[in-house]
Amino acid sequence: MPSYFCVCGFYYYYFYYYFCYCYYYFFYYYYYYYFYYYYYYYYYYYYFYYYYYYYYYYYYYYYMYYYYYYYYYYYYYYYYYYYYYYYYYYYYYYYYYCMLLCCLHKKIKGSNCNSVVNLRLR
Repeated sequence: MPSYFCVCGFYYYYFYYYFCYCYYYFFYYYYYYYFYYYYYYYYYYYYFYYYYYYYYYYYYYYYMYYYYYYYYYYYYYYYYYYYYYYYYYYYYYYYYYCMLLCCLHKKIKGSNCNSVVNLRLR
């Protein structure tokens, strides 16, 4: 260290200014050292803050992806649900429409048409 090298300057007047210079350099060196570590920890604080922000953004993106995926699945389910009921009612009305035509056709012919079960069996 420069301060240890200039300890003799405290005993001799000739090296006194050199000692003060080394003493100043010593504190300047430690000031620079602490400033460097302050910058170092600030950099790591910024790094971890950035990492936390990135993780938060990733989590937010994942949450929104899950959210939209959930709503996509939700609407797909309801689309499938309404499509199924639409198909079911379409089939239902088509079946009874056919039964109605069959019943009308048999009534025109003079046959008996008293129930849906009889229409299914015939």
